[in-house]
Amino acid sequence: MTTTVALARAELIMLTRNRTALVNAVLIPFALGVLWIVSDSPTGFASFGAVLQLLVLIAFTVLSVATTTLVARRQQHLLERWRLSTAPIGSILTGTLTPALVLFTGQATVLLAMTAYATGSAPKQPLVLGIALVLGGAFGCALAFVTAAFTRTVEAVSVALLPASTALIGGGIWASTTAPGELSWWIPATGGGAIAQLVRIGWDGAHGSAGLGGALGAALPNVAWLLALTAMAAAIAARTFRWHARG
Repeated sequence: MTTTVALARAELIMLTRNRTALVNAVLIPFALGVLWIVSDSPTGFASFGAVLQLLVLIAFTVLSVATTTLVARRQQHLLERWRLSTAPIGSILTGTLTPALVLFTGQATVLLAMTAYATGSAPKQPLVLGIALVLGGAFGCALAFVTAAFTRTVEAVSVALLPASTALIGGGIWASTTAPGELSWWIPATGGGAIAQLVRIGWDGAHGSAGLGGALGAALPNVAWLLALTAMAAAIAARTFRWHARG
């Protein structure tokens, strides 16, 4: 059993034993998703529902769970022990974050499928929607490392997450309620705005363009924003994240 698989398995077991984490990562996102699905929403709002669901999952399942896990393992001195072992850093980080990403992927697949069924619609460009899922998960993990770098205790995680979660969800809602031609440059710069645009293109297709080529062309600026923001967050985390418990 490799280091990554062993750590991922251990983290998954600990996650299932943490009731607070399970409520934040499973119950709240699913409750919000089901509430949207059972509400009397017209088909034209399917993409907006998909945007909200994906952003809530990134905030609660990826960002919250990953930050809590990193801070908790640091307080328990486990990160420091793993860092001093022979295990590669990449394996440690991947194994620690894998359960949150697996849970996020499963939840997103189920909720988006339920949205398609409830609204009688389907994504016109599934590839772009898949890109939004992958880049959104990666961006959430990078934000988790930055947040954990400035969070001393598990009890402080909920407060520390407020700026990132607000920018993520708020930017996504703003982008979803603004016409594509009227979007300001800084809305995709929130991260959530870029994710929202990718989801909207994936579900409704590119505005004024037909086919996969047009959709990919319209999606490219948002992909560039997410890649740049993820790289920036990763660079900040690399300079500020501490493996040992903070005093």
